[in-house]
Order: sequence, then C-alpha cells, then structure tokens
Amino acid sequence: MNRPDEFPPRMSEEAFNEYLRICQEFYLELLDNGTWLWPDDSSNSEDLLESEDS
Repeated sequence: MNRPDEFPPRMSEEAFNEYLRICQEFYLELLDNGTWLWPDDSSNSEDLLESEDS
C-alpha cells in the first residue's frame, strides 16, 4: 500500500511571492469595488486575548 506524503511539497520562493502578489491584487480589487467581506471594525488580531486553556 502506497502511503501519501504527510506534508505537501514546499513551494519555491518565486511561486510563493507570485501567490502573495495575486492575493494582494485580489484583496485590493475587493476593497476597490466594495465587496470586501469583513467590516473595518472587525476584531483586530492584535486586540484579542488568549486564555491559558486555548
């Protein structure tokens, strides 16, 4: 029985940078046309508290 790799292959730095560029382009387009899914007042991750149980 062939077992699949536990971890996917690593992405090259060039491919990763291209992925980030596409994500940023998409994000800016959503902001531009007013379809960004989260409001400006949504929780900022820096403001969230962590408990010892999590």
